[in-house]
Amino acid sequence: MIERINENDKLIRLDKEGRVFELRYDLKAVEMIERATGISIVNLIQNPPSIFILKQMIGYALHNEEGNKVSNQTAIEISEKLIIENGITECFTKAITRILEDCSFLFQ
Repeated sequence: MIERINENDKLIRLDKEGRVFELRYDLKAVEMIERATGISIVNLIQNPPSIFILKQMIGYALHNEEGNKVSNQTAIEISEKLIIENGITECFTKAITRILEDCSFLFQ
């Protein structure tokens, strides 16, 4: 079972496996999300997206404890679990918070 996303908005802990993941966005991750969804990041952050798009938003930003990007398959699996356990609204809010913090240069 996945623990709720931590209050610092960065860490996601998987209790069963004891693994910790971080949402980390940069220009490359934003470009990949835009390419996968066909929607600009400015439009994505304005309204809660579909589950497919939310999985992309989370998946392209997941990094493991060592700071490495996780595989696409693992990212999608974890994204699905997070959405099921935490709901669309909370996952979307956490993703948007991280995007705005990590990529503030895009919104100046």
